[in-house]
Amino acid sequence: MKRKRNNSDSADLFAVSAVQSDSDTADAKMEDRAQATLISSPLVDGTKDWLSKRALTLGNMLSSERAAEYVACLRALAAFREEHEPEPLHEDVELRVCGEDADAFAVSAFKSDIRQLKEWGLITERIEKERLRGYRDNRRTKFRYRICDDAAAFVEWLAARRAYDLEPGGGDETGNLLDMQRSLVSELRRMLNRVDLQNLGYEMAGDILFRVEQMSRHIDMTARALQELNLRLLDFGVADFSVDEAKLIVGELALFLERFGRRFGTLREDILRDVEEMRRECHRKRWNACAETMKAEATRFRHIASVKVPDSERILADVSFFYGAGGTLVSLMSRVGDSARKVWGKLNAKLRELERRNHRIEDIAKRLEEIAALDEDAVPHGWLTSLLEQANMKGDAQASPNGEKSLPPMPKKSSQKSSEKIVSWITPRKVGERPDVASIAEEKARRMREWMELKRIYPSKEGAILLGAGEYSQFGDFSNIMQTIEYVRLGNGERAKKLLFVEGRPAGKSTEVKINESSLSFEDIELDRCGNKQQAHEKEDLIYEN
Repeated sequence: MKRKRNNSDSADLFAVSAVQSDSDTADAKMEDRAQATLISSPLVDGTKDWLSKRALTLGNMLSSERAAEYVACLRALAAFREEHEPEPLHEDVELRVCGEDADAFAVSAFKSDIRQLKEWGLITERIEKERLRGYRDNRRTKFRYRICDDAAAFVEWLAARRAYDLEPGGGDETGNLLDMQRSLVSELRRMLNRVDLQNLGYEMAGDILFRVEQMSRHIDMTARALQELNLRLLDFGVADFSVDEAKLIVGELALFLERFGRRFGTLREDILRDVEEMRRECHRKRWNACAETMKAEATRFRHIASVKVPDSERILADVSFFYGAGGTLVSLMSRVGDSARKVWGKLNAKLRELERRNHRIEDIAKRLEEIAALDEDAVPHGWLTSLLEQANMKGDAQASPNGEKSLPPMPKKSSQKSSEKIVSWITPRKVGERPDVASIAEEKARRMREWMELKRIYPSKEGAILLGAGEYSQFGDFSNIMQTIEYVRLGNGERAKKLLFVEGRPAGKSTEVKINESSLSFEDIELDRCGNKQQAHEKEDLIYEN
């Protein structure tokens, strides 16, 4: 007995493969569309390198509904890390996040949040072997958690932004930074001059290179302070302000001018002179000796501490450019000066507007005192009218003292427009002339007659001609032959008589037309002029002329 084949399995297989092929096609289209919308530039390529080693799942955490709970868990782990506890126990983290009075629902939610942070790769867990009770122990209390570096840096950034939200202002410390930079550079120059290449210790080299690193940080802080001041000035210049805001910005400008603006030139020249002195060729051996000593010490403590050796030559070049004549500091000061002038211009305009309004109010008050001194029946109609009327300018320059005005100006006739001739691009039609409009059927019939004359099958004045006796050479002639048969045979040949001006009669024999390797067989037709031949010729000539 033969087993019947089950076609449903094959049908399901084909359906699954079809769905899979459709999904693959859709994915390919999406990839092509994504490739078409990509931006290829050095900045985008550099940004890809920035993001290649970062925890991008931080975006998923921030966009989730439980973002506050997730960040609270990260804050607790970061706090333990600051307390020199890099891997706290599960119950310690739970106590800090949920509190002492947490119920079972809160504890369950905390476990779910920890599990989600682990899936995102923001924390890692490790089993505390001392807490294991057996191979069936599935309690969470045996785990220790560690926050990743990107998550810890993100928590630090959130803390810094929160501190700025609580205290967004603060005094301008740019002048203090310049003083600190001046003292730092002077001390560094003195220490560099005391370096003994034969007896250079790790402490001396570390102090020198640490001050070099501090120089780089100070110029970054100075540039950032000036940029923030410039942004605040620009924001004040483009927005509306109150009296309190004006007092704050004026006080900030005064503090900036006192601490930094007046001593800007002197401090910059002193710092630049000391930096150029340390960049001389005679100090190169001392810089190299300090760097070699620090590198040798760093290799000894490779697994205990991470020691970074700064590039002193590059940092000194950056500091020299920053404090140079056409450097970054001069450019930032120029921008701050331009923004301060804009702020002063806006304050001046505001004060002038207030002064103008004050003078207007004083004038009205004096005039009201004069009106109050008049008699009860005296009413200053003219003054009240001028006070309440609209502020429109009287534009009639020829107004007389009696109130009479001149006549409005008459419109002038332009000679240029009158000299232009109207050009008619459409030839006017004569009376009784037929319109120059041909229907689609007439145009098609005209082309058919041209084809019949070209193939020598259009009947002449002498007599009729057979349709199969034409000189056919192209494959498109087959369709024209069928069209001619349609004109003659259908509708008793009315279309052939009306449009082609011919009539057809069956020839009583079959014929075959061969073109290359193709052939067409049909019953041959005898074509002849229809009706009055003279009228047909006249009608045809009229259509050709139109």
